[in-house]
Amino acid sequence: MARTQDDLDEDVWTFIDEILGPESREEFMLDSAKLQGGVGTSARGTNKEHRGTLGGGSSSAHGSDPNAKSTAAILSAYLQSSSSLNTQEATEEVQQMRKKVEKMMTRREQDKRNKDAKYFKGQSEELKRLSESLKDLSVKSAERKMKLDRDVAALKEVQERQRRESDHSKS
Repeated sequence: MARTQDDLDEDVWTFIDEILGPESREEFMLDSAKLQGGVGTSARGTNKEHRGTLGGGSSSAHGSDPNAKSTAAILSAYLQSSSSLNTQEATEEVQQMRKKVEKMMTRREQDKRNKDAKYFKGQSEELKRLSESLKDLSVKSAERKMKLDRDVAALKEVQERQRRESDHSKS
C-alpha cells in the first residue's frame, strides 16, 4: 500500500518528537515559518539571534554565527525536500532507514547473545572442572574408606587374637 505525503510527514514529526521532545514541535513550526518568510520575529529575538539546539528545544538569545543552521532549519529542509519527492521514493527511503535500524538492533541482539554464550560456556567449563574434581575426591574418599575398613578389620583381628591369647594364658 502506497503511503501518502501525510503519512511521511507524520513519520518526520514522530522523529522530531523522539529526538527533540514533543515540546519542540511548536518551536520547530515557528522556526520553519520564519525560514519560509511567513512569520516575523518572535518574542525570543530575531532570526539571527535565535538558534534552536539539540538540547530538547532550548534556545539562546545571545546570538551565534548568522550562517549556522538550527536543527529546526535542517528538519524544515527535510520536510520541504520530502514533499517534492514522489511518495514512492519517500516510502523507499523510510523503509531503507527502518531496515538499517532493524539491522543495527539485530546486530546488538546478536552481540548480546554471543556475550551470553561466552559467559555460559565459561560457566559450563567451570562446572565440568568442578565435577571432575568432585569425582576425583569421591574416588579418593572411597579408596580411603576401603583402606580404613581394612585397617579396622585388621585391628579387630589383632584385638581378638590378643584377647584369645590372654584368655588362653589365664587358664
